[in-house]
Amino acid sequence: MAEQNIPAPAEQAAPPQPAVSMERPVEARVHNLVEMVNRAYCTDDDSLSRCVDLDKALQQAEKSVNDEHKAMTEGITASKRYIDEKKRRQVTALAAARKHVQGNLIAPYRKRQKEEAEASAAAARKEAEDKALEEAGKLEAQGDVEGATRVVDEGAELAESTGPAHRTGPVRGYTAGAASFREVWQHEIEDPEQVPREYCSPDERKIREAVRRDENPVREIPGVRIWPEEKMANR
Repeated sequence: MAEQNIPAPAEQAAPPQPAVSMERPVEARVHNLVEMVNRAYCTDDDSLSRCVDLDKALQQAEKSVNDEHKAMTEGITASKRYIDEKKRRQVTALAAARKHVQGNLIAPYRKRQKEEAEASAAAARKEAEDKALEEAGKLEAQGDVEGATRVVDEGAELAESTGPAHRTGPVRGYTAGAASFREVWQHEIEDPEQVPREYCSPDERKIREAVRRDENPVREIPGVRIWPEEKMANR
């Protein structure tokens, strides 16, 4: 940044706790301006004018820093946009491809899982029924008809209560990967007006526009503190 000669504002001894602190390192121009601010006071016409000049110098220095940053980063920003767009195209295509492959995997996996579970449940029911019949046959041979009937009924109830056992292990690829499947709940907002308040966030942009607009500005919003604050424009 080019040095500018500005009249020094009225100064006082540096306060023990400066009004404006600086992170280190900082360039000499910025350091000197901040030091001037920490020593300045504005009490009479002359010191007020000098403080206006100091504020203008700060404004110009800030613009200079921003202009330098823009000039230095324009090429970097353009390159990043190109790189980001290249990445976006590739990632979008890969994500769509994965979604398609996963869709082809999930449907037959679930079908096979259901068939295996049903077959397993049928085998378990048959085993329970066969065991009950075998035990009932023994009781009946001993003359315990009532006991045999009870065992058959209990076996039937056990067989009826035996449900499908779902497959839990992953599906492994031949070279790499082990795919597991689980149910994940998704959502889509269909009518924003119906969404309960606890699932919504205040819109800072809309509040700011409502508070600062020239015509019928909003001064009261439940849950929002609105207050005036002095701002200075140095042209």
